[in-house]
Amino acid sequence: MDYTALGVAIRKKRNERGWKIAVLADKVGVSEDFIGKIERATDIPSLQTIVAIANALEVSIDSLLRDDLAVIDVSLCEELNCLLENMNPKRKKLFLQFVRNNVDFFNKVDFEVDS
Repeated sequence: MDYTALGVAIRKKRNERGWKIAVLADKVGVSEDFIGKIERATDIPSLQTIVAIANALEVSIDSLLRDDLAVIDVSLCEELNCLLENMNPKRKKLFLQFVRNNVDFFNKVDFEVDS
């Protein structure tokens, strides 16, 4: 997870409401210092705290994480494009067939992938 992007999203939503850090901290039930650290990505909030922040801001969690998810998708596509760039057309077709043959496997397997 990109905690910097999360912090930026929280700060943006807080500022849209015209709230000082103290207001959000009070609504979430944490210290002003902790909210500041979350916004600067110098401290990592628990899922429970992220939920509390989203509830206080009256936004969905995905709205706070949306930028992070988009960045992941874009970077993965860029990495795949770089790999494909160096392949000749025959190898590209073979690679595509490999992916098609293994999509079901990856959709069924429950595991975490390190970023």
